[in-house]
Amino acid sequence: MAAESGVSASTLTRLSQGRQPDVNSLAALTAWLRMSADEFMRVEPPDQFGAASPLAQISTIIRQDPRLNAEGAVALEELIRATYARLRTDTD
Repeated sequence: MAAESGVSASTLTRLSQGRQPDVNSLAALTAWLRMSADEFMRVEPPDQFGAASPLAQISTIIRQDPRLNAEGAVALEELIRATYARLRTDTD
């Protein structure tokens, strides 16, 4: 890819680590990819949860916390679900 794009392998490595390209590298990459600089630089946050509900997202995070044992995670999840059910507003 480095040879085809005209950008050094070390620059591509830096880009993969989230660093910004210099002007010449940006120009070479956008020309090679046939896209605008705006498109190339657009940062979209990863969609870790897809279309999961907020409660499913929270549950996933709680269950992944290494500081909580399984019993603690279940108790916290039940507390959050009960509170959510009490406070939510249905718009249907």
